[in-house]
Amino acid sequence: MEIGDLLKQSLKDLTLPSYYLKRPNDTKECIVYTYIETPSMYGDNKELASKYTILLNVYTVQSKIEKTKKNVKDVILNSGFKKKIILQPVQEKNEIYNIAMQFTIALKN
Repeated sequence: MEIGDLLKQSLKDLTLPSYYLKRPNDTKECIVYTYIETPSMYGDNKELASKYTILLNVYTVQSKIEKTKKNVKDVILNSGFKKKIILQPVQEKNEIYNIAMQFTIALKN
């Protein structure tokens, strides 16, 4: 399975809409994701596996910060990703908070 498909499949179980790279201007609560791909394993001069660092920005209201953070973390971990770091919430415009999260996974090519 491709990393983009795996992310979409993982995030579909959440009530928040998810977007790749950028959120629409009128969207408040949502998840924006992207990823970084690096080689993980080589054999016979061919790349056999890739490591992906998943970057999530979770946008939510103050009253839902902890619940939303836990829900997103649980869904991603249950999909086989490993937690790297979750940063403190940062207040954005319109009383929306951004929680940056990073996870990793290695997939065979």
